[in-house]
Amino acid sequence: MFGLPSARTLWEASQRTVTDEDGNKVAFGDLFPSYDETDNVSGHPPKTVLIFIRHWWCGACQNYMEFSLANVDPELVRQHNLRVVLIGCGSWKSIKNYRALFNCEYEMYTDRSKKIYKMLGWVWPAATG
Repeated sequence: MFGLPSARTLWEASQRTVTDEDGNKVAFGDLFPSYDETDNVSGHPPKTVLIFIRHWWCGACQNYMEFSLANVDPELVRQHNLRVVLIGCGSWKSIKNYRALFNCEYEMYTDRSKKIYKMLGWVWPAATG
């Protein structure tokens, strides 16, 4: 049965890295808001919405992306001080093409090793690794 990750698990995951579309490593924890930020112009505390997908070119994942992005209003994201981040587990070299395919304005990263996925409780059928 799936449950929410513990504070310890979230901290451990925050120490792992993801890779951006230019091949740069970024600490997963750096994707979360820092509550001492002063750019909170909307009055809402900063929050990060993480959208995980299994693979860039999986048809079901693409349907999920299309649905997710169609239901995220960029104006509401700005008004509510949200940061939308998409995380995949394919090659970072695919991110720019994937962004173009979906005309996606949000940040995208990859966890190629799937270590963060596994720490947060994701599982894959044996055939897909």
